[in-house]
Parts: sequence; structure tokens; C-alpha cells
Amino acid sequence: MLAPLLSHCGRSHPDNGAPPRGQWSSSAESPAKKLPATQRPYAIDGITYYPIPSAKGFAEQGIASWYGPGFHGRKTSNGETYDMREMTAAHKTLPMDTRLLVKNLENGAQTVVRVNDRGPFIDGRIIDLSHRAARNLGIVERGTARVRIIALDERNLSLAQERPAIPASASASVAMRSKNGEMKARTVWQDYFIQIDSFERQQEARHLQRRFAGYGHAVNLYRDHDGTINVVLFVGNDADKARHERSKLVRLGYTKAKVISMAN
Repeated sequence: MLAPLLSHCGRSHPDNGAPPRGQWSSSAESPAKKLPATQRPYAIDGITYYPIPSAKGFAEQGIASWYGPGFHGRKTSNGETYDMREMTAAHKTLPMDTRLLVKNLENGAQTVVRVNDRGPFIDGRIIDLSHRAARNLGIVERGTARVRIIALDERNLSLAQERPAIPASASASVAMRSKNGEMKARTVWQDYFIQIDSFERQQEARHLQRRFAGYGHAVNLYRDHDGTINVVLFVGNDADKARHERSKLVRLGYTKAKVISMAN
């Protein structure tokens, strides 16, 4: 749905409980009236997507991305309020509330998420993860990773094991009060990014991304809630370094560059 800041087309996510910013096709209009809003066909940038009625036996392999501040606090496709700190994800066609085991094929990490949104709508991506899920899978810095997703049911949900990939250098332990009043330790991560510039067209955003290919930091594209595509550079967990990098970019002529921080 930073999305990594973020990753959707047009308005990648809707601002209400309906499917994302698409137009219903007239051919599908009559049967769609009998379906819940999240199960109706929808069109994004000229492509029509048809949500499937069941996730039983579903598995898919491809590129995962993640989204956060650009959509944090807004409504997802099923009407929930998006919280980038929860273990959720966006998928183009799976039923809402489907539980998925997401395996990072590049580092062996895996985690379980719940589908509550539609997306991603950037070419080649199959799933958009919340910031927390992306952190567990170790893909926050790069922004994307090759993954395999497997739909879980009640039978195999309990067998799915979490194998997070969390770099210790990017985390800190803080005391948090639980619902029953007890104080417990919770791991918190602080990530810093620089939004270099924003574009309406994906082609222009990718052109700038290529210009920064050898800059020394991962540069990714993220789709904002209004369809704007942000070009975002990952810095790390050092606030001073983030400010320094922004100053360098401004001197290079990227006057719109700004620091964005994200914490779980």
C-alpha cells in the first residue's frame, strides 16, 4: 500500500471500504451487485482484476513490497484503518482476512500476515506488506524481495512458524504496559528514509530511481494514497546520517528531498 513508501498505481488504495480507485466494468456490473464490495471486479489503469471466492490451495511466487506512512491511518479496501505496525498485507485478488505464510526466498525468513487491502499496483509485484511484516522478513532496506506466499487455513495455521530476520543494530527494547497492566519489553525499530522526489507517472519515477542506482543506498518506488509515486532512499537507523544525506541531495538540486522516519 512510505509504501516501501510506497507501492501502488493510481490511488493504490481506496479511501473507503470499496475496492481501490477503479471503475466497475459494465459487463461485470450485474453479478457484482450480488457480491460484497471487496469481491467485485475492479479496474486499475485499464486492467480489470477479478477477486477469487476462495483461497483454498492458493500459492504464488513473485516480488513483495511494503507500504507505510503514505497510507498509515487511512481506510483499507475492507474498511479497516490501516496500521503499518500490524501484521497485514494487500493482495489484488485474494479474499479479505485470508491468512498467508510469506517466505522470503532470499534470506529464509518467513512470517504470517492477514489480507485486509487491495494492491500492489506497481508492475511485477504480487503482495504489499505492512512495515512490521516487511521488517520481520528483512526487506525494509531494499524495499522488495522475492517471496512465496501460501494461503493458510485452520488446519495449517498453527503449523506456520515465524522466522523473523531482524537486524539487532536497528532495534531497541522499551518497556510497554500490556492490557492487563503488566510491564513487558517490546522491540522497537526506527528507520529513516529520504523522499527524493514525487511523480505522477511511473516512467519518470523509474528514471530517477535508475539515476541513483549507484548512490550507495537502496532506492525504491512507493505509491501514495493519491496515486503519486515517491522515489525513496533508505538511510538506516541514524537520524543524523539521514539529515546529512538530505543536505547532500539538496545541494545536488533535489530541493524537494525530505526525511521520513518510521517506527514500529
